[in-house]
Amino acid sequence: QCEKIKTLDLSNFDTTENTSLNEMFNMCYNLEEIKLPTNFITSKVTNLEKLFENCNNLKSINLDNQDTSKVTNMRWVFNKCFSLTNLSLKNFNTSACTNMQDIFANCTNLEELDLSSFDSTNLTSLLGSFNECTNLKKITLPKTLTCEKVTSVKNMFYGCKNIERIDLSMLKTPKLTDLERLVRDCYKLNELYFYGDVTNVANNGIFQIFWGLPKGFTLYYNSKYEEKWQEILNNGGSSFSFSYHNAVPVTVEEE
Repeated sequence: QCEKIKTLDLSNFDTTENTSLNEMFNMCYNLEEIKLPTNFITSKVTNLEKLFENCNNLKSINLDNQDTSKVTNMRWVFNKCFSLTNLSLKNFNTSACTNMQDIFANCTNLEELDLSSFDSTNLTSLLGSFNECTNLKKITLPKTLTCEKVTSVKNMFYGCKNIERIDLSMLKTPKLTDLERLVRDCYKLNELYFYGDVTNVANNGIFQIFWGLPKGFTLYYNSKYEEKWQEILNNGGSSFSFSYHNAVPVTVEEE
């Protein structure tokens, strides 16, 4: 039974005919070490949903140079990998991916994430993608991560209690409708750079965006969307339990 396995050596494992790796290691609660072949993920694979979900004791995962070019579904891939401290995703191609909901959620021991190879060309949802990454201190995102099809960033950094700076200045987000709890309970967050388009964000998409932030927190946004940001910052009211506490809004001219 998967629950009892502590080590797995799949170095010679052949997945060349697989189109889906959905839930392959899900609920391997006691798995501490895994060795994967260099071609574990091939160009035939389209689904990685819950691949490592609930691998509560797994400390390290190396998916460098895997062929993820056709993967469309990356929901919950590493969700609840509570012990994960080392995650390597060099050349991790996400150009076909449409959904990254909770992809890294509840990775409570991860301190750094390098996502510099990520591509948002077809991405529609980042809902909860880093939700409850409580020890995350640094995240590297590519300047090409424009998220032009993304509609929701709800809970994206909710509960990231140790991160001090989040740079989302590269976002364009013309289809964004939901900012709910984007950075709620980021207790140490000093700066958020969000230059994306917020004109289509609905009233029910501004719930508790800035709750639980420290005094002096500064929000940097594009002056092009000044009117909408003022609406977001001032129009929450009790009906949405909205508050931005001591947020200092700073406008940035569009380049």
